[in-house]
Amino acid sequence: MEEIKICHGCGRQVEKFHALHEDLGFCATCYKREFKKVQCPDCGKGTRAYRGLGPVYCKTCRLKGRTCAGCGKPLPQASKIIGEDAYCWPCVAKRRDPEPCALCGQMSFRLSTSPSQGIDDRICDSCRNQRTHFSCTSCGKYRKPAGLNSKGEVVCKTCLEDENYVCPRCGKNGKRHSKTRCQDCYWTDHARDKIVQGVDVLSRPWTKYGYREFGESLITIYGNQKASHRIPKYLSFFVSLDVRYADSQSITPRNLIKTFGAETLRRNNTAVNFLIRAEIIPAFLRSELKHYSEIQKQEALVDKVRNKWYGGFLSRFYSHALKLQQLSLDRGNKGPSAKTVLCWLDSAKEFLRYAEEEKGLHALTQIETNHLELFLVKFPGYKPSIRRFIRFLNKEGKLFRPVKLDAILNKNSAHLILDFGIFDRLISRFLKPDASAKEALFGVLMLLYAQTPARISRLKMESIGRNSQGNRTILFYRVPIELPPEIDQILSRWLQERKALSIHESEHDNPYLFPGRRQGDRISSESISYYYKRWGVTAEQILASSLFQISGVPTLNQKLFITN
Repeated sequence: MEEIKICHGCGRQVEKFHALHEDLGFCATCYKREFKKVQCPDCGKGTRAYRGLGPVYCKTCRLKGRTCAGCGKPLPQASKIIGEDAYCWPCVAKRRDPEPCALCGQMSFRLSTSPSQGIDDRICDSCRNQRTHFSCTSCGKYRKPAGLNSKGEVVCKTCLEDENYVCPRCGKNGKRHSKTRCQDCYWTDHARDKIVQGVDVLSRPWTKYGYREFGESLITIYGNQKASHRIPKYLSFFVSLDVRYADSQSITPRNLIKTFGAETLRRNNTAVNFLIRAEIIPAFLRSELKHYSEIQKQEALVDKVRNKWYGGFLSRFYSHALKLQQLSLDRGNKGPSAKTVLCWLDSAKEFLRYAEEEKGLHALTQIETNHLELFLVKFPGYKPSIRRFIRFLNKEGKLFRPVKLDAILNKNSAHLILDFGIFDRLISRFLKPDASAKEALFGVLMLLYAQTPARISRLKMESIGRNSQGNRTILFYRVPIELPPEIDQILSRWLQERKALSIHESEHDNPYLFPGRRQGDRISSESISYYYKRWGVTAEQILASSLFQISGVPTLNQKLFITN
């Protein structure tokens, strides 16, 4: 019910008070009678005060320095006065009770209508903007539509007035960003601002130069807009280089692994490849990083169990494994890789942990054959890699009786040989003219020449040559093999398509026939093995079938262009 307003001076009912004094309301007639004319003490202008009591400031002086009681901002003109407090329009809206939007139903403090735009219901700002604004197809800004351009696209007023925009900076036609530049110039400036901000953080000349050149290369490769988002992601990596390395030439794969770890280097692989290609840091291959990464894992594994009762013995086994590795290298052999040594250590650690936690053993002399058998029943995958540790345990563990491990038998089964129809379909698939040159070359090298993914990944461009008759050859080991015309066509297509997968690398910088994603590196054997799933076969079936067909079926050999 609406409140009845009574004038304090005459007692009559009024719609609105003309003036208030200490919560007492007066009509216009009583205001002139009760409020006497006085002089403003600040500006000297005339004003009125209740019964002449003062001092009283005029309206202009009262508004000087007035602020909103809600947000504290200057308020020369109030939207609403509640008691002695004045409020701006946003604060008045917040003091209201929220109401539901007529369209979306969301509760909002700001509801309004716009009959001129056909909006008669009280709706929120978001719904109103969706009906009155759009993203301009030319400049991309969220504005009111103004009309159609020559292409029939709805554009804003600015783009409609200046449809054929020529950037005043670069002189090219493009999308407007502002009066001074196009969007392409804006994103270029934005990307270079990111570079400058990063360079200001770095302190050493070589990291400043590297980050600046790396940023420019990203702009060239990805374009200015994408590069502006990518550049800051690598800043923390360059900051770490800046802090840890005073000289770029002191960087080696080993100390990089110690500093960052394999995962961090993987995430910053693009930056590492660029620094190597630009000769800012010494060149190295991914295999070197992988090698030292495995060594770091080995050391971490041994350190983790150092305080266990078997920690000392595992450390001795680690030293023994390193001696075996070095002995093989001294004899000119490849020897066990760092990954192999890690597998030895991991299987040994898991077996000793199993013996302690599940069998309650606390000394090496308590280990017996049945403990190993139960462990391999539960974890059969460790059987190949634990053999080296069991041999060392029997020799150095001072056991009461040696621990025995059954030999691993690799039996060739009939199912490993692919059916002739499957074999023939695969060959036909690879020889199709529209087949992927890369996939087809992988397939024929595996099926027709019995090459493993590991061997294919190590093939280099120097393995491809020509004989005295001018026919193309391929070298797998010592003797070049002449390629039949059908396979030569596949190889020719691949050489034409061959482009380095590594960023910042040209077609001729990589020595490998199948380049990898890193600077100067080769494709991984795991990437080649992926094609087994696409073909619906296993690695064992491919190799066994290839050897079987090459050695035993002359008619098939003739069809597959394999000569004796």
